[in-house]
Parts: sequence; structure tokens; C-alpha cells
Amino acid sequence: MRSFYKSLFGILLLLSTQFTVKSQVCIPTYATVCFTGGGGSTFDVIDNFWTVGGIIDITNMDTDCSMLPDNYWLTEMEVHGCPGQTIETNVQCQVDYFVQGFAIWIDWNENDDFELGEKVYASPFADDIVFTGSFTIPADAAPGNYNMRVRSSFAEAGAFINPCDLQTFGETEDYIVVVGTCNPTICEGDSVELDLGVMPPGPITYEWDPAIDISDPFGGPIVDVWPSDTTTYICTITSDDSTWIVPIDVYVVHPANPFAGLDDSICHDIYAGYPMDAILEEDPAGYT
Repeated sequence: MRSFYKSLFGILLLLSTQFTVKSQVCIPTYATVCFTGGGGSTFDVIDNFWTVGGIIDITNMDTDCSMLPDNYWLTEMEVHGCPGQTIETNVQCQVDYFVQGFAIWIDWNENDDFELGEKVYASPFADDIVFTGSFTIPADAAPGNYNMRVRSSFAEAGAFINPCDLQTFGETEDYIVVVGTCNPTICEGDSVELDLGVMPPGPITYEWDPAIDISDPFGGPIVDVWPSDTTTYICTITSDDSTWIVPIDVYVVHPANPFAGLDDSICHDIYAGYPMDAILEEDPAGYT
């Protein structure tokens, strides 16, 4: 009987371990710490990293060495985008005598492991120039946060950089790609049609807030809007016997910033129009 209880305890312990232990993203390591300033310094660093074309972009410039253990910086900075959207990445080292190659991964399957198929950019060689690439958020990506890793290695092309192994020189920075359910999405400077759907019979009035960048702040059920930034338009609809509210988020993608060079080829309308049935809502539908 004692052996039976021992076996049962072992099985329960094993099951408990399986259901409570969660893997964590690997911590990359380097044989040499990246120093800045003073004698014997090395400048094997990711000095500039920024994105272009997101709903919200990352701008992490002139950072030198993070001076953190393992040359690893968990930045918690975020780039926001939508399924099917293409986002540009830009990365650069600091000085020409410590030229770096770069690789970028995004953990799309959320298993805390940057797999071969999740490498979204590899620099063709090492240099001190700006390396520009891009990635497209999968059309079936669920709303949520996805880990993005940017890693450099001295004098090594991106194809040979591993996300987790020991390197002699370089630096690693982790970011977050936030995927939302964002309809409609437009380029800055473009317009989009908002359709409130079929209205009940009888006299109807409309009032939009904000009352800017809109074809008619008292129009409906269809209006055009052209916000310069992501905006929630809230329409208060009034009939003879009721009043209800319809919120619509309009997401705006900004073109390339000046230091990346003006190139809005990645900026495009994902949807031409946005039909929405009029429904009673207390709060705007959120962008996750």
C-alpha cells in the first residue's frame, strides 16, 4: 500500500509540474561586455532602432551600450499594427570600426522561442549604415502582444546570427509588437467613409464628436473623415423616441519619418469603407 501512495504522489507531482511550469524567452549572452567611454571600450552596440508605418511606432535612438547584464535590454517599447499591415524596421550601430550585422525575430506562435521561420530580417553584411527591412503582420494574427528581438553581432551577416546563443561581441534588444483589431485603417492624408447602417423611419438627427476632419459633423448615416491621427469618432443619434451612440475607431498609419527617407509605399488603405450597424453602446469598441 505504501508503494501505491508513493507512485500516486509521483504522478500528481509530475502533473503539477507540467501544468505550472511555463517556459520563458531565452536570454542571449556575450563573452564581452559592451562598454562606452573610458579606456578599452568597445562599441558593439545597437545604437539606433526605429519602426515606420505602425499605428504607434518605436523610436529608440542614440542608446549606446545598455550596460545591462549579458548586453541584453528588455525595452518594453511597443509598435502597434493590424493584421495584414506591413511595418518597416531600421537599425544601425554606432561607429565604423565596430561594424555590426543584425537580425530580427518575432515570436508569432507565442511559444517563447524565436524559431528559424520567425526571423523577419537579416542584414546582408555588417556595416555602420542604416539597415532597413520590413515585416508583415500575419493576416490571421490574433490580437495580443508578440515578442520582437533585435540582435547585433560584430562583423557578421544577419543570416549567421542566432537569437539565443553565446556571441563574442554585440548587443540584444527586445521589443513588443502589439496587434489589434483595427478597422478601418487609412494612411495619413487619406479619407474613409463611415457608414452607420440602416436607420429607423422618422426624423433622425446626428451629432459627431470630434466635429473636425469630417465632411459634416451633423450628417448621416454616411460621412467622410480624414483624421491626422488615430481617432475615435462618436455619433449621437436621436430619433423621436430614443437616443443611442455609435463609436467608430479610425486608425491612421503615418508615412516614413524624415531620417528614414520619405517612402510611403508601405502605407495603404486596408479597407475602402467601414459599414457598421447602429447599435446602443456605452463605450467605444477598444483597440487591443
